Amino acid sequence: MLFQWKILKNNRVLNEKSIFYVIFLLFLFSTAAMGATYYVAPSGNDSNSGSTEYPWRTIQKAADRVSPGDTVIIKDGTYTHEGAPGYNVIIGRGGTEANPIIFKSENLHGAKLSGNGDHDRQNILISGGSNWIRIEGLWLDAAQTGIRCNPSAITSNTVIRNVKITNMYCSGIMTGSYTRNFTVENCVFNYIGDSTSPCHGTDKHNPYTHEHGWYAQGAGHVAKNNIFSHMGAGWAIKIDGYLGSFSGSTHTIVNNTFAHADNFFAYSSQYYQGGHITFFRNGTGYGGATQSDMKNVVVSNNVFYNPPVSVYNETGENFAIQMYDTPDLTLSTLTMTNNVTDGKHLVNFSPSSKSASDINIYKNNLDGTTNSEIYNSTLGMNNPESNDFTLTDAAVYLIDTGASDYAPSIDYENTVRPQGQSIDIGAYEYVSSLTDDNTDTGTTDLSEFSQYYETENMNLTSPMAIINDTEASGSKCISPTSGTGSSSPIREAYLEVEMPESDTYYLWIRVKGTGLDGDALYAGINNLWDRVYPENLNSYEWVRVETVNRSGQFGLSLSKGINTLQVSHGEINARADKLFITNNSSKIPQDQDTTSSIDVSPAAPEGLKIVAE
Repeated sequence: MLFQWKILKNNRVLNEKSIFYVIFLLFLFSTAAMGATYYVAPSGNDSNSGSTEYPWRTIQKAADRVSPGDTVIIKDGTYTHEGAPGYNVIIGRGGTEANPIIFKSENLHGAKLSGNGDHDRQNILISGGSNWIRIEGLWLDAAQTGIRCNPSAITSNTVIRNVKITNMYCSGIMTGSYTRNFTVENCVFNYIGDSTSPCHGTDKHNPYTHEHGWYAQGAGHVAKNNIFSHMGAGWAIKIDGYLGSFSGSTHTIVNNTFAHADNFFAYSSQYYQGGHITFFRNGTGYGGATQSDMKNVVVSNNVFYNPPVSVYNETGENFAIQMYDTPDLTLSTLTMTNNVTDGKHLVNFSPSSKSASDINIYKNNLDGTTNSEIYNSTLGMNNPESNDFTLTDAAVYLIDTGASDYAPSIDYENTVRPQGQSIDIGAYEYVSSLTDDNTDTGTTDLSEFSQYYETENMNLTSPMAIINDTEASGSKCISPTSGTGSSSPIREAYLEVEMPESDTYYLWIRVKGTGLDGDALYAGINNLWDRVYPENLNSYEWVRVETVNRSGQFGLSLSKGINTLQVSHGEINARADKLFITNNSSKIPQDQDTTSSIDVSPAAPEGLKIVAE
């Protein structure tokens, strides 16, 4: 079959010279809309360009250079003493919702920021106003604090993902009372807090010190799929108040694994000690301003292993969660469901003027009192004493017993949830090695990855909106419903997805055109865009997405972990129903309710269509 490039909108054929200029201009537009990727390596030089061939030497150089939408790839090695005195790195520039700034280890935990045991050095400071930052895959070690947000200015919409934080003298993460929407997911916290000397002041046992896995002041925070182990002096998470107004949930703590809290301490004769988590209503914040109480807090699907017993508590028995100063705590908006501990009690109230009956929703929780069988047991985890918290088939109180309301879609190892009939409790989802006929194969084939995503589940910004369409999967799709056409894509719909391994992946999108001026969309991954069209109008078709607009290449090289699917409008009223991503180059997406044609025809310049002659 022969093809010619034609403009259908005015039925005029362009000559080759015109086509060249059209393609050249479109290339300029598309590259201008993409964020830059910079590289840092121990062998680099800060006078270099920051390319993969000529990387910079310090992360601080990259932090001073980035703009919204940029990604910094940090190569394996150890990085120390790079920023201003007292800090390894200061992040002082921010991104936007559609174009965050990303700092990412090239290989998981291969890039290590070390304080070299300096008790006065913090690994990363996120300055006030540096919003929409993502930090992925780094290893933060041997400093006073792993990550700290400016305590006196608003910092918002930060994501910490797949980060390992170890051997901190003070806290793993400290978010100030002005911090908003801070997410920590799929991270490991090991040996946080110095058990021999104070972090602040002269008494390491003072509740106002900051020796915690996450000292969580502020509001809108999320902790999910994390592992907290061996807190040396404080708590895994200290839940505190915030300054100013906030309408959403103060904190959501879901599907985490807590173990081996070493905070066996007492302070005077107070009753706040013990537990993996503490709710602590600190009456004053930074500069002495009065803090608001926590509200709409969710604690769900967490497992608390081997919680400590402190010298001063009212029961003399161990417990997982401490409610300190409870006469002043607002419990009427607290949700606590489907948590399990091998300790004697899930919750301790100090003083004991309140009880679990004061909590708004308290159900499906298990502890050593409600079920003596699990008291001081391993709960069916593989080898928790050696920090192996994966689940065995004996974990009957953790497998398929979680609540789906707040659960993440994947677990700590990026396994899709649920694997069974319901969500599992803790950071790990149990994966059986048995086939459907209960024959033990000895191995599980995880080599192929193929996944569909409904566009109505994406995060949307104007002009993209969810609309009804009976031909779409689930009778809903997304479409730009207002404005004018665009040749400069930005993220108007996006979804963060987990890739199980670093590999070459292939992206497809199911689209429908409503007219010649309403059939173009942009789709891609990680700020790489392709302008896509269906071959025919008024029916959905699967279109394979190129790596870069009009490149003719389809394999996207993606890193293990989080990557971002994205859609933007090219023309108003074009519709997108589904996305499909796979590492199988020969796999073609299908729908259960329709047979879709597959557009794998040669790519045309933007504004042009391929027509058969």
